[in-house]
Amino acid sequence: MNQSTIELASAARTTTQTGADLANKDHRGIHVIVEVTNAGTGSITPKIQGKGANGTYYDLLVGTAITANGVTVLKLGPGIAAAANAAAPDFLPRVFRIVITHNNGNTITYSVSREMMD
Repeated sequence: MNQSTIELASAARTTTQTGADLANKDHRGIHVIVEVTNAGTGSITPKIQGKGANGTYYDLLVGTAITANGVTVLKLGPGIAAAANAAAPDFLPRVFRIVITHNNGNTITYSVSREMMD
């Protein structure tokens, strides 16, 4: 069953947002949706990270820097066509997290949600 969740409600932010560890029990893929409503002179880079059994995080997919208003979607899952910094044909591990890196200290308003896919 697919599952939709809001990870970060829309708000103005200036610092990197590192999400909590998320448990994946039955899903093979994910869409991470970043909606920027006021980019100003800010810049953010979204990424999806897996967590290994030893506690080390590793990048599964790193998006490009977002500098304008709009919607950006990172897609990860078996069978998804690869697209540089946007989509990867990989499975979603048991433990993962979403990180939004602020590339400068300027304010940017955005929200982050996720769609888990079977």
